[in-house]
Order: sequence, then structure tokens, then C-alpha cells
Amino acid sequence: WNGIYFHDLSDYNGATSLLTHCVVRKASICNIKSESSSQPVLDHCTISESTGAGLLINNSTLTISNSSFTNNSIYGIRLEGTGTATIGNTDALTCNLYNNGGGSRFYNTPPANVNARYNFWGSGDSTMVSLAIFDKSDNAAKGRVYFSPFAQVPSMLTTNTVKSGTVKYAN
Repeated sequence: WNGIYFHDLSDYNGATSLLTHCVVRKASICNIKSESSSQPVLDHCTISESTGAGLLINNSTLTISNSSFTNNSIYGIRLEGTGTATIGNTDALTCNLYNNGGGSRFYNTPPANVNARYNFWGSGDSTMVSLAIFDKSDNAAKGRVYFSPFAQVPSMLTTNTVKSGTVKYAN
């Protein structure tokens, strides 16, 4: 399948789209594409296993919180044109971006800076995180991705954890 597409009329007349607690996976080019729109707002979503990008933002401005971009073949998130986003950016809105192929978990081609602090990037080493991001440090014409401080462990996308079963202690 070709994923979910939000085009320039997705926010026509003040319309809004909120994807919350959604799993979007296994699209051929990208799981979600936002083009010339401010939609959707992503919250507590899992975007994974695309054969291309998990999320493609082209000439759009998105807000993403508490979401996970994993196991996409090329990029977790790719920004193009004048696209920009706020990803996580506070310790209460941490996103996970790891295990995406293509060498970059986050690919920023526009000249605008991106706020992506407090996210988990698959490493506790700032040099390794930096290597997984394509931005101004790779090409002076691109915007910088602000990722520090970053989370040391992945965030859980659920509000609580429930385990069931039998526990034996000391036989």
C-alpha cells in the first residue's frame, strides 16, 4: 500500500487531523506523507516498517509527540522543501527514532532548524546520535537539528505497564 497522504487541502478552512495511538506500517514509499499542510498532529503513534521513509514532511510544519519511528528501510523522518517539525522537544513528549536504515534516522534538507530534543536516538553517545542525523553539520545549506539533551533509553508509548503471570522466588 502507499501509506497515508495529507495534502494541501488537509487543513482547509481550519480543519485538523490528529493521529493518536495509531500504528502505521509497511507502506511502499512512506507510511505518512504530509505535503503543504500543517496536518496531521502525531501523538503516541508507531510508524514502522516502511520500505522508504516512516514520515515524509514536504513543505509542511508538523508537531510530533510521544511517537516511535523504527525499522523503516531508509529514514525514520525526512524533511524536504520548506518542511519543518517539532519532534518531542520536552522530556514529557519524548519520541523514539532508531533502527531505521539508510544511515540517517532523521534527514533534514530544508534550511530551517528543527527542535528535536529529549528524544531517544538509539544511542547514549552524542557522536553516534549526530552521525544518524543529516543536517547543517553535513551540508552548510541545510538547517540544524537540535537533539541535545537527548533521552538515554527509549520511552514507552503506553501510560502504564501491565505484566501478568506467576512469579516464583527462591524456588
